[in-house]
Amino acid sequence: MGSDNSTGNFIVHLATHRITEESHKRKMNEVRNNNQVLQPRIDEMLRNNPNIKMNRDRKFIGILIKDNRPISICNDEGFIEFIHEFDPNYQIPSDKTVQRLLAEAYNQIKAVLTKIFNENIFSCSITTDLWTARSRFGYIGITCSFIDNDFRFCEAILSIQYVPYPHTGDNICKVLREIISNWNLTGKVLTMTTDNGSNMVRAGKLMTELTRLPCTAHTLQLVVGKGLLPAEILIARAKRLINFFTTPKQTERLLEIQKNTYCSNKEVSKIKSLYYLI
Repeated sequence: MGSDNSTGNFIVHLATHRITEESHKRKMNEVRNNNQVLQPRIDEMLRNNPNIKMNRDRKFIGILIKDNRPISICNDEGFIEFIHEFDPNYQIPSDKTVQRLLAEAYNQIKAVLTKIFNENIFSCSITTDLWTARSRFGYIGITCSFIDNDFRFCEAILSIQYVPYPHTGDNICKVLREIISNWNLTGKVLTMTTDNGSNMVRAGKLMTELTRLPCTAHTLQLVVGKGLLPAEILIARAKRLINFFTTPKQTERLLEIQKNTYCSNKEVSKIKSLYYLI
């Protein structure tokens, strides 16, 4: 295209093809907007990345398992604020998701423990206890103790599960055998440590394949409790004396007497020592 060293011909040529300064700006804005749509921000990429989300959810499940925290922690206001301080985009999993992840974690760990039991356990011992929860339902807990091939002492919780009423020795024996069989430990359990409850004693007698051992701590507790029976009156009087001097009224009176009494520092120390001793 001919030119006389001016821009007039170029402007006319561009205008003929409907290319003006305004159309150019409009086109560039469209390109810029399209790029923003096609290129998400980094925080959006992290939030929408399923692998990162799943890894963080598993770490959250680790808090529940390792620290024995309740599932309701995901609804605690303070905990939510703490998490959002680090990552405002992270969404704490719902109760349903938490239960699903806990079930998956249990199945994975069970497979690992079963393999360890098969390869490292020739014999083991279990400790069990049965208690009534606040919901008035009965639960049984079983812990397995063993020495592995490297002569290290190991413990693993086999089960904490609901036991239907009645909690008789026969029912407890049935539940224990089912749990032992479920972990492929049949014939490997040598001893079972329990408290001295009559139902546990009955279950131990029925399980002839192992030896029941009474819990030493529970036995000592019973011994100490019976040994203190003759001193019940003396203990009750001592408790009443302690309760009397630890009430707010008597505490204030003792402090007031101390302030108004002209005595040496040594005497003050004696009064304090007697007060704390009471």
